[in-house]
Amino acid sequence: MLKLTMQKIIFGHLIFLVFLVFRNELNAQNSLFLSFPTLDTSQRNINAESLLREVNWEKVASFCDTTEGHYARKYASDLITTYNYTKQGNTANFKITIFKGKVLEYRSHVNGLFKTNYFNRDLWLQYVEADDKFKDSAWTLTKEEMSQQFDQVVQAYYTLIGFNSRDEYGWICEYAAAGIPPDKRLAVIELINYKRRDFLVKLLDHPNLQTKLYVADALIYLDMIGEIKSVEMVHFKGGKKHKKYLWKYTNQYKLSKQEWKKIKKIRDADYTIITCGNMGSYKQYKSTSAELLSQEAIRKIYTHYSTFKLLGYLF
Repeated sequence: MLKLTMQKIIFGHLIFLVFLVFRNELNAQNSLFLSFPTLDTSQRNINAESLLREVNWEKVASFCDTTEGHYARKYASDLITTYNYTKQGNTANFKITIFKGKVLEYRSHVNGLFKTNYFNRDLWLQYVEADDKFKDSAWTLTKEEMSQQFDQVVQAYYTLIGFNSRDEYGWICEYAAAGIPPDKRLAVIELINYKRRDFLVKLLDHPNLQTKLYVADALIYLDMIGEIKSVEMVHFKGGKKHKKYLWKYTNQYKLSKQEWKKIKKIRDADYTIITCGNMGSYKQYKSTSAELLSQEAIRKIYTHYSTFKLLGYLF
């Protein structure tokens, strides 16, 4: 009887300790991660150190070092420094990009709510002049061209031509145990959301191979939407299933013969493409444009973008 009583006491203490650990971690998360500052997009010249203090960067980084499922990274190049926090599952994150001690970009969200997207256009123009990759590039937008676009469109366009983004092709990739779309994937989704098909067509000619693939599949998706009349499930011997789409063609977003020709040229060139996947830890792989634009791959494009719609990335 005494032994049984002692076991109950020990078990009760263990439960209490687990509760304390859980409560402390929850309180830490609430104090650190549920109060991301929101910025007025009309604000200019935000001091980087002030924003880093507001997001508690030092405490966030320290917490992430000892807590599973939370990841903080700092990346520095010659001109810019990026601070990034991600909670596993991408349910909360922020990304701060700094140039000359000022905030160039700041994005954050918590559970898909309280989203912030700050972008300093004037500071961006200074950055372009300082970065040799963009300074004399024919792909750089002029100040006048930028003035006609939403911030999100400008940011998406520059991501696709190589600003602060990984050079890889994929749909969902495993970053710090969080399966999320790559930066360039989010960029083409943004251009689709803002109906900037013209930028996608323009970037078919961009020299970066991964960018070519992203805009090619986005244009193929746009060619599909509004055209699917019905979907049938075709059954094969051995239990295999395959979706068969019946098409109802419209002119909106339809690829021209010249655009199809460019896409087929990319496919037939059989370029080596750097890809990323979503199985296990983060890795890059090599594939080919012939495989990624094959008939089998094209059949899956609509399904991939439909998934992004369900996840709330695509409007």
